[in-house]
Amino acid sequence: MSGSVPAPESLPQHPDARDRRIEELERLDRAHREQKKRDDERIQKLERELAEVRRRLDQLLRMHYGRTKSEQISREQLELMLVGLPELLEESVAEAPTPKPAAPARPRHPRRALDDEHLPTRETVIEPVEVSSDPQGWTRLGEERTSQLDFEPGKLFRHVIVRPRYVRREQFAIAPLPAQPIDKGMVGAGLLAWLLINKFADHVPLHRTAAILRRQHGVEVPRNTMAGWVEQATELLGPIYRAMQAKLRKRTYLQVDETPTRYLDPKVKGKSELGCMWVYLDPGGEVLLQWSTGRAHDAPKEFLGEYRGILQVDGYVAY
Repeated sequence: MSGSVPAPESLPQHPDARDRRIEELERLDRAHREQKKRDDERIQKLERELAEVRRRLDQLLRMHYGRTKSEQISREQLELMLVGLPELLEESVAEAPTPKPAAPARPRHPRRALDDEHLPTRETVIEPVEVSSDPQGWTRLGEERTSQLDFEPGKLFRHVIVRPRYVRREQFAIAPLPAQPIDKGMVGAGLLAWLLINKFADHVPLHRTAAILRRQHGVEVPRNTMAGWVEQATELLGPIYRAMQAKLRKRTYLQVDETPTRYLDPKVKGKSELGCMWVYLDPGGEVLLQWSTGRAHDAPKEFLGEYRGILQVDGYVAY
């Protein structure tokens, strides 16, 4: 989209000429808006077509490379998957706008692979519903394999989820991947639960958990990888925390206490800072913790909200 709207300072001073100029500017503005709408629609169409091309090419690459000779796709299967692809590519190229110079991409660091090949492996095969309900006529093309590091008490293992791919005439089928605690993560629900219990219930820091995995199971899991798992897991548990908080606010009597705790702030070099861990207890019921970087009354005020019951405290003025 080219062209620009003149600045207000360039408008004529005579009233009639100024009105005509304003009408002209409004007309140009409407034309620019309509052109932008058409451009946005064309870009969305091209993006959908590009996604379809990428999907088909990704299927071809996955089915062709890294497979045994007996499992490789046939010429007929290849032609079936490419149906309509040349026309789609030609249409996309014909409609594509002139590309602008792209900004240099930020380097992406590949995800570090875990050395878990020596661990026991459990496979879960998930068949597509379409194939299970009507197996006649389907041809198996390959499979999707999702490998995770998982844990059950006393045992670390590899959990491989196998999802076979099928084709019947022009129809493809593959079962959806079951919901995972961390999207596209390589950690299973059992290992994630064990990691959280270790850290928050048994007070085992992550570097010691990494040492346990290395010593007892022979697997090297970087501490920063586990820190990312913990962060994403706490986001998953947020709704449960807020539900417990709402339940506490409805009580007529609560016990509250705070414990000053030193912590390290990456922005402050050479020394530790003093934060505070607040504890909210419904005797015989829920107990929740709240962390703050100070000991002022802002933290309990935010946590308790509109609470109107009785607080049993130690007399600290913040309450």
